[in-house]
Amino acid sequence: MRNFVLILDFGSQFTHLIEKSVRLQNVYCEVIPYNTSAQEIKKKSPSGLIFSGSPYSIMDKNAPECDKKIFDLSIPILGICYGMQVITDMLGGVVKPATKKEYGYNEIKIVKKNILLQGFSNNEIIWMSHSDFVEKTPEGFKIIACSKNTPISAMQNEDARIYAVQFHPEVTHTEKVLTVFRNFLFKICKIKPECIQD
Repeated sequence: MRNFVLILDFGSQFTHLIEKSVRLQNVYCEVIPYNTSAQEIKKKSPSGLIFSGSPYSIMDKNAPECDKKIFDLSIPILGICYGMQVITDMLGGVVKPATKKEYGYNEIKIVKKNILLQGFSNNEIIWMSHSDFVEKTPEGFKIIACSKNTPISAMQNEDARIYAVQFHPEVTHTEKVLTVFRNFLFKICKIKPECIQD
């Protein structure tokens, strides 16, 4: 695999911040449309994939979804907000409308030791912005963090190397804003940082 990641853009206003967060780690990345085929992604041979957030609800009639064959490529995946819900929905979990929408500062609690959130305190301030929530994880996934109103704030399938967070690690409101990206890029994707020429 090559030493870079692809960001699948589901229309989030924060996609450029995800890209910036990755590049701040001296890792090259490209933003591509969410519906890019698995075959095309395989040809590019990235070290990892990041699914962005989105203004859509996964329950919308024309909610954007990726090519399901992407999950068969054995490439590490990080889902952020809507990206987490896409992973959940496409792999057989359950997403429901939240009775209490979350927007703004919140606190998550780490409930299982994990690589993705390594470096976080047991309780960490993050930034939430969502109206749906994951009620049930797909088979093979474990809950790694929760919040007062979101029982599944982060999840992982270590065997498949698929990780997801309901919060936004790309915004500066999240106290340890770059920690999730560092862990995903270097500890999960095993990328070696390089000097980037812009």
